Amino acid sequence: MGVTRKRALALSTIVTAGALALTACAGARGGEPAASNDGAEWSQTTPEASGNAGTISWGFYYEPATVDPAHSFNYAENQADANMCESLYVLNPDFSSSPSLAEETERPDDTTYVFTIRDGVTFWDGTPLTAEDVAFSLNRNLDPEVASYFSQNYTNVQSVEATGEREVTVKLAQPDVLFEAGLSTAATAIVQQAFTENAGAEFGAPSTGVMCTGPFQFDSWTPGTSLVMTKNENYWNTERAALSDRIEFSFLPEPSTQTNALMTGQLDGMYQVPASSIAQLQASPSGTLYLGESLITFDIIGGAREGAFADPKIRKALSLALDREAIASNVFAGAAEPANTLVSSTAWGYAPEVFEEAAAEIAPAEVDLEAAKALVAEAGSPTDTIVLAYNSGDTSMVQVANEAQSAAEQIGLKLELKPMPSTAYQTIFFDPETQAGVDAWMTIWYANTPEPLDVYSMFIEGASSYNFSGYSNADVNADLTAALSELDETKRAELVVKAQATLVEDVPWIPVVHLANTLYMNDRVTGAPASFIDLYSPWGAQVGTP
Repeated sequence: MGVTRKRALALSTIVTAGALALTACAGARGGEPAASNDGAEWSQTTPEASGNAGTISWGFYYEPATVDPAHSFNYAENQADANMCESLYVLNPDFSSSPSLAEETERPDDTTYVFTIRDGVTFWDGTPLTAEDVAFSLNRNLDPEVASYFSQNYTNVQSVEATGEREVTVKLAQPDVLFEAGLSTAATAIVQQAFTENAGAEFGAPSTGVMCTGPFQFDSWTPGTSLVMTKNENYWNTERAALSDRIEFSFLPEPSTQTNALMTGQLDGMYQVPASSIAQLQASPSGTLYLGESLITFDIIGGAREGAFADPKIRKALSLALDREAIASNVFAGAAEPANTLVSSTAWGYAPEVFEEAAAEIAPAEVDLEAAKALVAEAGSPTDTIVLAYNSGDTSMVQVANEAQSAAEQIGLKLELKPMPSTAYQTIFFDPETQAGVDAWMTIWYANTPEPLDVYSMFIEGASSYNFSGYSNADVNADLTAALSELDETKRAELVVKAQATLVEDVPWIPVVHLANTLYMNDRVTGAPASFIDLYSPWGAQVGTP
């Protein structure tokens, strides 16, 4: 694991009782870019824009399911919502966090947050933002009928109440660092109570949209084609007001169509460009491909509860047989780094020296076929077929699947590939019927903020539906549970790396490569942040002409 991209950043604006500070993100090298696998630089920003680009044409590689922030837990949904629905805090390109709709936060004790709501903020319809709107929005994450995708950030929240004209108080059962980490994500995205209640089940749908306070407002959504948002002319934050008039997001599921649209100027830009087109876009004479600092990792999820792949020795064997350097170079054209843990060094949001020391103790992500064969023999040389599923519409997954099959064959394992259409593949994350008969599947996973627990906490027994195999280790359970409520950053980091060491050996998920946050913009526009904050920061407001 590389250590060149760690950051030690803090939410220094939080006011606390005593000496407590609310920390969230990671940092150490100022604005310097970092090196990718092939020597290219990974950036945080792009050249600042200076003018109005009119309509910005942007690409999504799939159509969002909704723009309801409570159900926005994927790239397109969050990239759209980030420009419309603001949170209490906002992520910056260096992964630090700044006050947004929460002007100030006080911590009278370890389990109480008192938010002062910013004065003078209005929704797009002109009505003022109230403490009641904020309390309503946060409480949606506690409502089982809403079934918020950010409910894990609210595991220890006991109550959310408007306690003053511009004051909202949140009480926790115990300290919870994931609640803190969620303050700059859609976990605290604020919507208008009246609009949301009137919309009912149609809230966030194409026919209705949302009502928020951000620099762009929902305009229209043509199913199967595009989503349009227009500039909020009355946006409260004049320093971050939108430069351009309009963003039109086109839904283009085919990689070749995306690439052609970018190369010809049909699209001005796009995040998460097709891996198969990285080299072509890097050579484009009409635009620039940026590799942004990232919290994204390509993983193989262990989902088996029985059979060969339920054995950690077999999972470790396959991991040792994977040629990650080749995958990073050949599949992702250098926009990736070999991964030996499920979080990259960018996620070391505190006590970086603890994480760095632990990283030095972990074996490099290198091929070791002899060690892999020995593990297979120790496991009894199973003859069971291991079924690996993947999205057949994602060329990077197709290529990694073929590499995994070849690696398995070299160490005496039988691995069968199960390509799935994109729509079916998406259901494997929540549908037991789709998971049936599948031992493993691929994913491109990410931490929401530079907090390793955002990823690792799902391996606490019973804590997450994403622990598909039912992985359980008593020490991991104890260490991660303690870490979630540990406010001392050094102690928390020590607990996390202790659990991480066990997870490296047990490999419930196999980390393959850490991915750059890819961003392409043609020469007509500039300004979008390169780092992986496009899910929770109003990035579109910064896009304009050079």
